[in-house]
Order: sequence, then structure tokens, then C-alpha cells
Amino acid sequence: MVDLSHKLDTGIPHWAGFRPATRTVLYDYPTDGFLAEEYCHVGQWGTHVDPPGHFFPQGRRLDDIEPKEMILPLAVIDVHEQAAADPDYSVTVDDIRRWEKKHGPIPPGGFVALRTDWSQRWPDQEKMLNRDANGVMHYPAGRWTPCAICTKSEESPHRATKPPTPAPARPSAPRTIPTSPTSWEKTATR
Repeated sequence: MVDLSHKLDTGIPHWAGFRPATRTVLYDYPTDGFLAEEYCHVGQWGTHVDPPGHFFPQGRRLDDIEPKEMILPLAVIDVHEQAAADPDYSVTVDDIRRWEKKHGPIPPGGFVALRTDWSQRWPDQEKMLNRDANGVMHYPAGRWTPCAICTKSEESPHRATKPPTPAPARPSAPRTIPTSPTSWEKTATR
């Protein structure tokens, strides 16, 4: 097992649309004899899962997903060289085909992750967001080109994909999240 998460803390990189997390000591050893802390953050903080209900009101919410559904065969498509050359890189059908030529078909019901090496910028918020002079963020958001996501959904339906970055969408790239609950159910944890 490989831990791909980062330490959860109040100062970790996060999408600018969310307030920073807070941590408050409610009880402490000197006065109370024990330590209890209160954490306040949005659900999409740190390493997390976006269930279909994050994008579609009728989609399944995280508490509707059984833990056993979260243990999946993993396929990691390495696009770190492309991401280094183009911070707005999106995975393509050709990337998937190269991976499958080397490793075989992506397992049905699998989790498809991307290796972009963007995590090497962690925990620096500004390096992670990579803003240009106009404030536009540039990073490989794990957004699949529409052809890539549709190709994989039809050929080998997978349950989950994961972008390696702190924001739900990159303003410099077109939104390529599937537009209906049916297509999302094919491409996200279901």
C-alpha cells in the first residue's frame, strides 16, 4: 500500500474559493487534563473524493458509497514530462493508449490516476496554483480531454479519476467534466 495523501493542516494549498481551514484548541492538558481540538474545513479539503453528488444534485453522496467500493485496481498514467512542458496539459487518448500498450487494458472498475509530479510543489500554495501575470491559474488539473474520458468510459468503465491539484477546475482550460449524471456515473466513483 502506498500513501498518496498529504498531511492535513490549516495552511495546506486549497482552492481559492474556499476559506482557509481553522484549528481551535477546545481543551488543553494544563487546564483540562486532556487535549481536544476542533477542525473546520470544507469537505473538499486535502486528499479527498468528489462523489457524483458533488456535481449533480441527484448523484450519490460520499456517505452513500460503501468503503468496499473505494478499494479499486489502480492505473497511474504518467504524464509528468508533458505537464512539465505545458502546465495546462490534459490527458489524451494517446496517453491512455501508450499506458495500455505497456501495461495492458485499464482494469474495469478501476481508479485512474495521473502522475504529473505537481506534488513536488507542495505545500506552497502559489507554486501549486501557478498563477500568471493576469492571475490565471495554470496546472495539469487532471481534466481529461472529452475524447479521452468518453473513450475510457465506453471501452473499460472505471469508477474514479483523480486530479493531482488543489482546485476543482482550471480557469485556463475548458470544463471537460461529463455533463450528465449518467456519463459522470461512468467516470466517477459510483
